[in-house]
Amino acid sequence: MTGPFPDEVDEALWDEACRRAEAVREFLKHRPGKMTTADVTLLATELETSRATAYRLIKLFRTGGTVMSLVDRKRGPEGHRALDDRREEIIRTTINRYYLTRNRPALSQLVRDVQTNCMSVGLKPPHRRTIKARLEDIDLQKRAKRRGETEIMKQTQAVPALPILLSGSNARPVARPERLIYPIFSRLTEDCFYHASLTAMAELVKHGCTTAFDHQYCFPQHAGKRLIDRQFEAADLLGMRFHAGRGGNTLPKSEGSTIPDAMLETTDEFIADCARLIDTYHDADPFSMRQVVVAPCQPVNCYRETFVESAALARDRGVQLHTHVGEGESPVVEARHGMRTVDYCAELGFAGPDTFYAHCWELTHDELRTMAASGTGVAHCPEPVYLVGAEVTDIPAMSAFGLRVGLGCDGAASNDNSNLMHCVHSAYMLQCLKASTRAHPVPPPVDFLDYATAGGAALLGRRDIGRLARGMAADLFAIDTRRMDFVGTRHDPLSLIAKVGIGMPTDMTMINGRIVWARGEFIGLDEARLFAEAEAALATVEL
Repeated sequence: MTGPFPDEVDEALWDEACRRAEAVREFLKHRPGKMTTADVTLLATELETSRATAYRLIKLFRTGGTVMSLVDRKRGPEGHRALDDRREEIIRTTINRYYLTRNRPALSQLVRDVQTNCMSVGLKPPHRRTIKARLEDIDLQKRAKRRGETEIMKQTQAVPALPILLSGSNARPVARPERLIYPIFSRLTEDCFYHASLTAMAELVKHGCTTAFDHQYCFPQHAGKRLIDRQFEAADLLGMRFHAGRGGNTLPKSEGSTIPDAMLETTDEFIADCARLIDTYHDADPFSMRQVVVAPCQPVNCYRETFVESAALARDRGVQLHTHVGEGESPVVEARHGMRTVDYCAELGFAGPDTFYAHCWELTHDELRTMAASGTGVAHCPEPVYLVGAEVTDIPAMSAFGLRVGLGCDGAASNDNSNLMHCVHSAYMLQCLKASTRAHPVPPPVDFLDYATAGGAALLGRRDIGRLARGMAADLFAIDTRRMDFVGTRHDPLSLIAKVGIGMPTDMTMINGRIVWARGEFIGLDEARLFAEAEAALATVEL
């Protein structure tokens, strides 16, 4: 039995498979032994299908126990094999070693890996369709088991969808398959977004972050347009300085977007709400606590005019620009527009000293030089590599070329925490791991602290935060290093966070001269109550 992976399944088919799995799971739960014909007839009626199909679905679910096992698959003739044994072995080995994991790369990456491996030994690379066909030949049950999906629907569990995305009864991490997380995001309510934001911000504050930028590009139509307003509300409650990236998606799935149409907006809708938020919240004065960034999601998920009009609005209102670039989409953008993402954004005017991109792990050195020449910055998020399995971003090259670099967490969809302190350590250690393969040396540990402070402030266009000096905002955190954890490290405090790491919350976090976290408590807030309210709101979301 063969079939596509979840992120290759049509959304409607996937939703129907989820409905089937829930119905069959409940059916089997109450009938652990022998079932009668009448029982199956009732299930068939519920599923609006024939009794024979109901029997088949029960058998499939008992065998596979997965949503994938119930996806309605079109049957077609088997393709013939025209490859020699050596190329077949390269395909099989590459799939087994790199692709059949929970954190598998994109299909395009598998194709590149197979083709590169073939060319390296003098063999003609197989066509993409051939590689995909071999992948589809793999037994469904083996694929599901290798990818960790065997328990995904056996016990439905309510999960906090944005602060942490879990699957199955034993709470295993999910990597970042858009087919899984985006449909969940599309069902969230306004309250879910509020509590998810509050949860992430609270963790940031606990670990010394005083200013946060969030790229919120998920706007389910039923949730309304006030999601950014609620994020500002959450930041105000915690006393956090907040820059809101108003994201959006305008390209429908029928034209190649990865975002469900339930989160689709028109360019006019998106631009109008950006303008509303700027008028309502943006404060350009020194030490401001609220600012707005115009941030269309990705070039692959938006029309050309969305980016052009975003740049025009941002420059007219004097705010920053942001989007995602260089995280695997460049070949798609090149196929659509005849150039890779960096050049495409530059052509649209979406580049410059007022612009920063997230990720950029797949960019060439020439593309990094292009960004450096325009003054475009990079928000580097190191920890998604652990779950997503993408490449380690070439920070040494960025440093050598003079790019502006800031540091981020990337959020729960691909990280499962919002601990920027930990990300400083991860960023440095991952670069050390790859040092022998790089053309440029790893920057010293203190530079990674700078990326997380002054570097981030520069990306946001702030000159009043990011360092401790007279006339700057009173933003700081304090850690008492008179602990066993820090024996032998106190001679070099600037390198401590990046090189040794801090495995606990700060002893104190101050934002704009106000202590907001101290001695393990949020000042003036009941964390237990905040926790209970967030759990109650997010418990409404089920995988």
